[in-house]
Amino acid sequence: KWAYLVYHGAWFSPLKSALDAFIETTQAQVSGTVTANLFHGTIDLESRQSDHSLFFPEIRGLQSRSFNQQLCGPAAQIGGLPWEVLAKRMSKVAN
Repeated sequence: KWAYLVYHGAWFSPLKSALDAFIETTQAQVSGTVTANLFHGTIDLESRQSDHSLFFPEIRGLQSRSFNQQLCGPAAQIGGLPWEVLAKRMSKVAN
């Protein structure tokens, strides 16, 4: 939306000002560095570092005791619910 407003000359619009404030607020903790490798139309992230990162390698593994893996099933069911509803709706349309 921000790019659309700027492209169409709405630089001084109240909506663009509100979006600027939103972006400024949400990006306050964004910092750090990312090293990327660009090659033949692909991008590979080589490394990333930030003092405010929410990424903790010690809880990412399946063997980790820091994260309850049983929480993943219900979370996936909730996340997939819109697609399940869509599939049911589409099957009713097809029948």
